[in-house]
Amino acid sequence: MRLSFQTRQVIGVTFIVALSVMAMSVVHLTAQARTLLAESELRGRMLANSTFQRAFSLVRSRETAAADLQVDDGLRAILLSAIGYAENVTYATITDVHGVALVHSSPTLEGTVVPPQQPLDQLMTAGALTQLRSVWQQRTYEVAQPLLLGDERFGSIRIGVSTVLIWGELRKALTSVISVAALSLVLATGLSWLLAQRFLRPIHVLQSGIARLEQGEEDVRLDLPGDEFKDLGTSFNALSESVSTARTRLVEQARRAESVVERLEDAVAIVGPDGDVVFANAAMKAMLPRLEAGVALTEAAPAEHPCRLLIEQALAVRASRGPVMADLPTGAG
Repeated sequence: MRLSFQTRQVIGVTFIVALSVMAMSVVHLTAQARTLLAESELRGRMLANSTFQRAFSLVRSRETAAADLQVDDGLRAILLSAIGYAENVTYATITDVHGVALVHSSPTLEGTVVPPQQPLDQLMTAGALTQLRSVWQQRTYEVAQPLLLGDERFGSIRIGVSTVLIWGELRKALTSVISVAALSLVLATGLSWLLAQRFLRPIHVLQSGIARLEQGEEDVRLDLPGDEFKDLGTSFNALSESVSTARTRLVEQARRAESVVERLEDAVAIVGPDGDVVFANAAMKAMLPRLEAGVALTEAAPAEHPCRLLIEQALAVRASRGPVMADLPTGAG
């Protein structure tokens, strides 16, 4: 099915608006994801720093580090409060160099190996789409800070940060974005349809005028709306007048030609490209009585009639044939 110009214009405008809204939505969501990740990384870094300050003042030697950290209630209170400090913090722990938890926000996990997670600071340096995809995957990342005794590392402070709640915030934003996008598409479609009706009306008027000219109507006049279309309307009216004048002259010339041919003693017939007779003078009608305008010559002439054979040959090759010499039958056929 062929779409009208107006429908194609509306679809085009709506498509452009849809692409623009989608692009702006993605930009908005990626910016919000980056902001939420930056806030989470900042909170995790603050927790790691406060834990570091406490742990640094407790450890006296590498050999007694585990005991020094485990017996301090203040350090344990900091790790336990980390869960309530930020909703997206899933754990806070101090591990040794082998990843074994020395002190953990969940005491039951102390003495177990804490699996390492991807550092959150690496995600912060990644691209916007990578960050958005990582938030959508709802993974856990870590903010880590090494514990040093002199120049030697004896453990690490590790704060687990989950993107589950970040994704929840983005889903809320996504709901608003979808609502705005749907409203924008409806408004864009309606507005583009109204504008198409307004600006394409002169084209429809011009199209109807051309159709009237094709049907043979004379003196077709158009009154196109708008100053910008007045020159076009004037040009069309002049063209319509020229076509009407030329058509009148052709009709008059055709009548004169028919009058002249009608008086000829020779039999003359004009046949169209489809084989139908357009004109036949009296001499031709006397030779073929069934011959009339609009009738196929092949139907009016017998199968072996020279005129029929000549016309069939000419129509077959779409080219002129003759002159030829032939004996014409006399009488009615």
